[in-house]
Amino acid sequence: IEAQAASWRQSPPPGPVVAAGSTGSIPATAELLGVVASLPQGAVILPGLDQNMDDESWAVLGNESENAATHPQYGLARLLARLKVSRADVRDWEDVAGVKKGEGNPPPKARMELLSQLMRPAETTMDWAGTPVPGDDALEGLSRIECPGPREEAGVIALLLRQVLETPGKKAALITPDRGLARRVAAEMKRWGVEIDDSAGSALSLTPPGVFLRLTAEMAATACEPVPLLAALKHPLACGGENAGAFKGRVRSLEEALLRGVRPQQGFDGLLAALKGDDRQKDLAAWLQRLAAMAAAFMAVFLQREASLEALLRAHLDFAEALAADGEASGADRLWRGEAGISAADFAGELFDAADVFPPLDPANYPAFLDALMSGRPVRPRYGRSNRLFIWGLMEARMQKVDLAVLGGLNEESWPARMAADPWMSRPMRSRFGLSSSERRVGLSAHDFIQAFAAKEVVITRATRVEGTPTVPSRWLSRLDALLGDHPGGQGAVQAA
Repeated sequence: IEAQAASWRQSPPPGPVVAAGSTGSIPATAELLGVVASLPQGAVILPGLDQNMDDESWAVLGNESENAATHPQYGLARLLARLKVSRADVRDWEDVAGVKKGEGNPPPKARMELLSQLMRPAETTMDWAGTPVPGDDALEGLSRIECPGPREEAGVIALLLRQVLETPGKKAALITPDRGLARRVAAEMKRWGVEIDDSAGSALSLTPPGVFLRLTAEMAATACEPVPLLAALKHPLACGGENAGAFKGRVRSLEEALLRGVRPQQGFDGLLAALKGDDRQKDLAAWLQRLAAMAAAFMAVFLQREASLEALLRAHLDFAEALAADGEASGADRLWRGEAGISAADFAGELFDAADVFPPLDPANYPAFLDALMSGRPVRPRYGRSNRLFIWGLMEARMQKVDLAVLGGLNEESWPARMAADPWMSRPMRSRFGLSSSERRVGLSAHDFIQAFAAKEVVITRATRVEGTPTVPSRWLSRLDALLGDHPGGQGAVQAA
């Protein structure tokens, strides 16, 4: 970024350069924005600059205080100060671009004034006392729903999104940092056969190939304990080289014959020993011997004190492919097909590439090691999803627009996220190193909230209890209640049954 800024300083590009949507939170990015603004055909488009905020409140944002850093306009205030540009000198986009007033369904002016009052710095909130209560036009198109728990919240959001499909051309999005809520809503939408487009995708560890790899690793690591063994063998991908129906029938016979009474000894040898002498289970014993032969190399690795990552991976994938084969297709064709399978194959390839430099590890830790790596790898669908309904994280929602925005999971420690203490660096140390404070992340979350809240039609949702524990509403909802006071839109939340 610094090299690009230096290049443009020396030789400005002949055409227009537009930098849009950045608050310049990274110093190098702020420097580049300054260069773009100084170019002959350069333009910097600031997202959500509050032109309604009074000068006293704006001046507070210039203070290097923790409270100021949590304000949604803090980043923009610092950027303008760095660029040596006054807020009054920033022109409105409609005036610059020649866009007709009202084009694109912008939020009403009353809503923007409400947002400006809602996000006053703590030092000037006493002015709320002299501020008129916002009128109905400021709350037009705004709804708030409080639900007893996350399950009910997901159901309400799914109904809101499903209703949008009844209006041709209308689009809606759930905007939330809560991945648990996003997964619940996606699952609820499948009740109507709607595959919703989730920008964050799903973790590889939660996809069918990822689950199958986790279960087979756990089965071998525990030496075929009953629960891990049945979990792996009952997975839809497990066929053991035969028809799926026949294989599942043998698994049920194994469960009934050996795993519902006295626990057999470890490993396939223990299972076979429990069947020894029972002439009625000869077919089951022969089937178990075939499974034992498939898993022999992989399970032998777990008898070692240390093993290389390459040896574990190779033995694991050989066993997984052998177990995934059915009577018609090979295990590789079944395990690595589809978007999730391709992602799992790419993941395995990257692990093989890194295996040479990875130190030996205790095989007992291999399942947890694999799970941790797959959990951080997203799988995003390429096609087949609704083009009118979306689930967005805060980053994806910044530059996109829909007719209905559902802001979900508005509880403290979710939106905004909990400010975790840094175990390595104190606040003064972070400041001296030039690193941003935790409060700065809250300010970015507040900016995302305001941008989404400015949509023409907005529904705010939260769960009052999570896992039986009462939740604390997001600080921005508490501010909204304090600002609206006795207005019907304040405390009069709709309770979802």
